[in-house]
Amino acid sequence: MAQVAFARAGTVLFHVDEGHLRSVPRIGEVVVVDDVPHDVVDVEYWARPIGSLDRRTLVATVHLRPIDAADWELRRTRRTAPPRPKGPPVRY
Repeated sequence: MAQVAFARAGTVLFHVDEGHLRSVPRIGEVVVVDDVPHDVVDVEYWARPIGSLDRRTLVATVHLRPIDAADWELRRTRRTAPPRPKGPPVRY
């Protein structure tokens, strides 16, 4: 799972284990951490040694920036679909 590396000046960094690399978010996606929405700014991949020098593991570092509450509400209202008409469409 994700482990928080550090949080500083509005940026949160966390590492994702190699078993969860398929679930790494893409740049521009919204990630909710502790009920606060964050925007994914950058994703870095680092190879770290394991034991002997010839074995390495891949670790993803995801850079997040918190989203302002007003901006988040605006995004949520834009995602809401308009109400559907009750009957079938009128064709002429």
